Amino acid sequence: DRDGLIDEDGPDDLDGDGNITTMRIKDPLGRLKTDPEEARLMINIKPGETGEWTSLGQEGIDNDDDGQINEDSEGLVDGNRNWGFNWNPPYAQNGAGNYPFEGTGIKAIADWMMARPNIIMVFAFHNSGGMYLRGPSFKSAGELSYGDITVYNYLGQNIEKIVPGYKYLISWKDLYSTYGDFTDFANNLIGSYSFVGELFQVQTETFDGSFMAKQVESSMFGSSSETDRARLKFSDHVTQGEFYKDWKPFKHPVYGDIEIGGWVKMSSRLPHPFMLQDLVHRNASAVIFAAQNTPDVRMEVFEVKKIDNDLYRIRVRLVNNKAMPSITFQTIKNKLYPLDLISVKGSSAQVVSGGKITDLYLGLVDYKEYKPELQFCQVPGFGKIEFQFLVNGSGSVEIKYESRKAGTRKATIALPR
Repeated sequence: DRDGLIDEDGPDDLDGDGNITTMRIKDPLGRLKTDPEEARLMINIKPGETGEWTSLGQEGIDNDDDGQINEDSEGLVDGNRNWGFNWNPPYAQNGAGNYPFEGTGIKAIADWMMARPNIIMVFAFHNSGGMYLRGPSFKSAGELSYGDITVYNYLGQNIEKIVPGYKYLISWKDLYSTYGDFTDFANNLIGSYSFVGELFQVQTETFDGSFMAKQVESSMFGSSSETDRARLKFSDHVTQGEFYKDWKPFKHPVYGDIEIGGWVKMSSRLPHPFMLQDLVHRNASAVIFAAQNTPDVRMEVFEVKKIDNDLYRIRVRLVNNKAMPSITFQTIKNKLYPLDLISVKGSSAQVVSGGKITDLYLGLVDYKEYKPELQFCQVPGFGKIEFQFLVNGSGSVEIKYESRKAGTRKATIALPR
């Protein structure tokens, strides 16, 4: 409220019942009236109708004597607006913080992730929505490459089956744009794939056994809808009334005679405790499914052949039976770090030529002109890549595959005499 003080006038539990609910006042010029189908709820009046109620917002008083009520509650840094990639200041979006990583916990998580370059899949869980979101989080970033979209589609479409009712969506396109977003930080600076899981689904709070359809009409400002009526039945008969407080009179120091009641905090954006086990189990299963599809590269030396005197042909295959490649396409586009490396060396042997096999059956090889003993690559998801090396010498050679995300593989082979 620009008085130089902060966090001094938030909502208050005026009636001492352990909940901060809603205040309303009788008002014939108000925009709300009692719902004729459910007297505990309010609906908007139609043109020409006489009003009955005005909603006064959350319970509270003027704690700082500035003539306003509940205008200066606790400040916050939004956990999905303060990351150090494409951050925008508070005038662009609420909760951005004064600078990237202002949030102590956010900075700690970022440091932890940056210290672990092997991370290739991350999840951030938020409280409500029933969806799994992937980046980009803002339109001007452009779409991801086809290769990464293929990975996300495979994961997202299977997660929709693991968690019924959840939708796999693109953040900016299907929801709204955000800046300083966790998924963009992870995709562009960690080099990983990432999802934001919005957990709770209000549609599951049903009394008739069906999956409740979303309603266009909102009840945020006091106007009830079919959804509110259905949820009230759920509160009455499934949670034994825990979600809703009946309206009770209260003498307010500013407004005078008012009523306090309505939905309690546990009725919004959170499941009832009895529903937690299913929610947690299914979403944990979604994480496990993604973990089962992180790159698992197997290195095979499938041919060692003597061509002439001390000249040998060595063929190596890298196989990945999982959905994620050994390095994301976004990482390659951003040149975030080097590609995976496969190397061949021996104390008495020298690689004279080497390259990627483009057609094994026709013997076609894309040879690398310089330093043929070092080959850079990305091992595709559900795929393979093959290399050929011509080695001159004797004894044994070591073949090594190194990847930030997929680990290291080694093989030592003896050159036949």
